[in-house]
Amino acid sequence: MKSVQSIFLLVGVVSLGARAQQNDGRGLGVDSVTRDPTWNSITQSTTDSTSSKRNRQLYHGLSVELLGPAFMSSVGYNLEYEINQRLLLQFDFRAAGHVGYFTRGWSIGPSLNQSVVLFGKNPKLKLGLSEGIVFNMPSINGRFNSWVPWDRPPRMMYYFSANIGCEITVVKGLFYITPEVNFSLLNKMGYTVDDNMNIIEITRLHFLPSCGIDFKFRL
Repeated sequence: MKSVQSIFLLVGVVSLGARAQQNDGRGLGVDSVTRDPTWNSITQSTTDSTSSKRNRQLYHGLSVELLGPAFMSSVGYNLEYEINQRLLLQFDFRAAGHVGYFTRGWSIGPSLNQSVVLFGKNPKLKLGLSEGIVFNMPSINGRFNSWVPWDRPPRMMYYFSANIGCEITVVKGLFYITPEVNFSLLNKMGYTVDDNMNIIEITRLHFLPSCGIDFKFRL
């Protein structure tokens, strides 16, 4: 009889121990998932990072600028990298030139414009830098060799410009206009004569404020 009672008592102790261990495991599982601040922080950080990357977008398009740095008009291809709704980086690869400004003839050459658009919604403030170099084709071809040196157009002009303006949305996601004021350093390679009337090339540096308006079309 005593042996039977001992068996029942042993079974009861084992059963109670198993239930206690099961309850502890459940409690530990709940606490580790719902109460661990480190896990919550990691989850939130991952979510924020994913959301931030989704907001970043790359656009491309075409641009036409009337006048502009050193009063040189240009056409080109632009890339825009939108970091968020308040910050947009722009890179414009252009062909710049002018006809009949500064001198007779026409000039054309490559240029690069790097800008940052920030603050506000519409219009947005726009700050940027532009560099370009243009070549006077008739001068290079010798068309003006019969002219006296001081009447010849510059063979080459290089400019570096700081730009400030705003970007105005006309059709969201498609068409924008950007009026700007430009402060340029213009380097002109021209001609003169020395004391012996020999033709020599000289370089003159000018500071030139100008203005222009840019039309952008997103593709």
